Amino acid sequence: DNRAVPQKLVQYSPRQEAAFEYGLSPGEITSIVAGTLNGRFAGKFRASDEEIDLLVRLARKDDPGNFLKKGIDDPSDIMNVPVIEHSAGPVFLRDLVNMAYTNEPDMKTRYNGKPSVTITSDIRTGANLSPGRVQFLVKEFFNTIADRHPGVTLSFGGEFESTSRSYTSLTLAFFIAILAIYVILASQFKDYFQPVIILSAVAFAIIGVSFGMFFSRSVFTVGSFLAVVGLAGVAVNDSLILIDFINVRSREGREMRDAVIEGCSLRMRPVLITTATTILGLLPMAIGIPNKSISWAPMATAFCTGLSSATILTLLIIPVEYEAVEKIRPLLKRAFRKTGTS
Repeated sequence: DNRAVPQKLVQYSPRQEAAFEYGLSPGEITSIVAGTLNGRFAGKFRASDEEIDLLVRLARKDDPGNFLKKGIDDPSDIMNVPVIEHSAGPVFLRDLVNMAYTNEPDMKTRYNGKPSVTITSDIRTGANLSPGRVQFLVKEFFNTIADRHPGVTLSFGGEFESTSRSYTSLTLAFFIAILAIYVILASQFKDYFQPVIILSAVAFAIIGVSFGMFFSRSVFTVGSFLAVVGLAGVAVNDSLILIDFINVRSREGREMRDAVIEGCSLRMRPVLITTATTILGLLPMAIGIPNKSISWAPMATAFCTGLSSATILTLLIIPVEYEAVEKIRPLLKRAFRKTGTS
């Protein structure tokens, strides 16, 4: 941890009554003390190639140039230094300030504006623990002792903090991608319902990702989340091709059921071939050929399983959704007309 180490300090406190008596402010008294201890800037000496600061300081007793053998050897020695000329006699520094020895920490750290103590650690090599598991165990332990430490809060940093930020940004990116896809599809199809049918393929992909992570015993990492965001754009391709082909057959005058059956039969091969080539390209990475990557394998696994479920469920459920929506659409239009009339 980074708890500060107490150290002995000398504290000089301006005396308020002395400040009023001699017409000085606390800031001026503080400046006098600082100048007595550290010296005062007196100007610059210009050498041939540089400027050197001139500092006027009180001599130290161990200073070889102090021929009078008088000076400061202890912080209390400055209390006898005259600092102001007065008609009644010189005013010494002891007349202006009080000196006291105190113990204070050598460093003060803050987090979000509050005093903090940082505890850092590493997971032991070979331990069967993940950063998320460690965070959970630490939080559970802190809950058992929180009553004895009122006002103390717990914040996690390091890998957990960076991972949490990544998940937050990826969640925002995922919903922005869904919204952008819906806007583009609504403008192209000139319809509000069919883009929702097409986007339902994203939910089918998430089902496959969940089962794929579970059965492969993989950890859902940031890479897996990246695969979900990528699936938001890839999974809708199959349903988009299917819905568009069914709309073309419907505009040609086919019955809705016939248009749906013909669209599914004619578009099934392109959909399956597209999915198969994508999965085969990522399958070696997911399985680990020749070596399994800890960072990339979960992403490939999530992409393969999500795309597989999205393709299968698209071919099975999207036609049902399309026909159901088209049957309900006239009922919704009549209901809206009645509402508008009343």
